Amino acid sequence: MPGWRIGRHLCTDPQQYGHANVHGMPGETPTQEQKTAEDQAAEAARKTEERRRVRQRNTEWRAATQARASHLKALLGRKAPPAGALKLIVEAIARGETQPQMSSFGHQTACELLGLTGNGAATEYRKLLLAELARASEKRAQVIALAMVLGAAEHGVRDVHTWQSAEDRYWASYGVPLAARYLAWLAEHADYPLSDIEAEVAAQATGEAASGPGEPADEAEPGADQPDDNSDAGENEPERDSDGPDQAHAETS
Repeated sequence: MPGWRIGRHLCTDPQQYGHANVHGMPGETPTQEQKTAEDQAAEAARKTEERRRVRQRNTEWRAATQARASHLKALLGRKAPPAGALKLIVEAIARGETQPQMSSFGHQTACELLGLTGNGAATEYRKLLLAELARASEKRAQVIALAMVLGAAEHGVRDVHTWQSAEDRYWASYGVPLAARYLAWLAEHADYPLSDIEAEVAAQATGEAASGPGEPADEAEPGADQPDDNSDAGENEPERDSDGPDQAHAETS
């Protein structure tokens, strides 16, 4: 006959040896120790699920960023700008949303979208844009100007903190998020099909998000929509990473 095999050891007299069932018995009132153990297990499960969710949405955002970049390159390859471009450019300048992003990383992104290759120096990208403007027609010059505005916006929107901040309503107190207006403009004027996660951010441009404590969305002050550049959105969120050291918010109308 086969011998007995012991898979685990059990206490046959827990009362004598002072052992207690941490899970309790059916019908018993849980002890404080049991409640604490259950709470810790529930919190661990919640954090695991949240990390999984954030990783998945980060992946979705990066995929949307790649699709958006391809669409922008095709849009900015045209000889004439789309309808609404001039108004966007003027409004972005009026809002002060083109600096300093446009003259720093914005120019680099604009050159990337225009198919211009630089050496990584800010002055080099400026020279490339000026050279492109020098040989451009009047309409093509508007396309280049549009690329500069969109480049400044796109640089900030690419970061995964964009969807995280919008989801956390981090920008709600500043009025309509700049990233939301940028994505909404692309959908309306550039025939860009927003992904589900982009649409969630763009939805805030319609006034669905609160403008701030005690302030209705339709009464937000015009100057109240510019977030503090030093703010760290998603600082306490699990796995909320960034693709780069610079967190520049999207600037456009």
